[in-house]
Amino acid sequence: ASDGFVYFQGTDDTLWRVNSADGSGDKVQSYKTKSPPYVPGDGFVYFQGTDNKLWQVPATGSGGTNLGGFKTNSSPFVSADGFVYFQGTDNAVWKVSTADGSGRRIAGFNAASTPIAPGDHFAYFRSA
Repeated sequence: ASDGFVYFQGTDDTLWRVNSADGSGDKVQSYKTKSPPYVPGDGFVYFQGTDNKLWQVPATGSGGTNLGGFKTNSSPFVSADGFVYFQGTDNAVWKVSTADGSGRRIAGFNAASTPIAPGDHFAYFRSA
């Protein structure tokens, strides 16, 4: 990430970070993750918690929230335009604003994988 840390899911399912400069590391509070974290460079870490909630956690670790109250079945993907894409627990593809947590189901599409939206106005995923 741009803050000099590498974020990852530990073998204990806890969110960890390691300083790439000196190798020191620590747990990011006591957040539990079910998926690899996504760190887009906006100062937050996004991941699927072991509770299946979509988490948005400041890189500092304090004050994390269940973004928009959403649940997910996949790792989230954050696009450059500030939206999180994920496979909901209903298997639908969801698009949620990182700014305010408002979101919507992308009509008619079900996913069997993490959606990726590289900024070309399309979301790519394996369909269910």
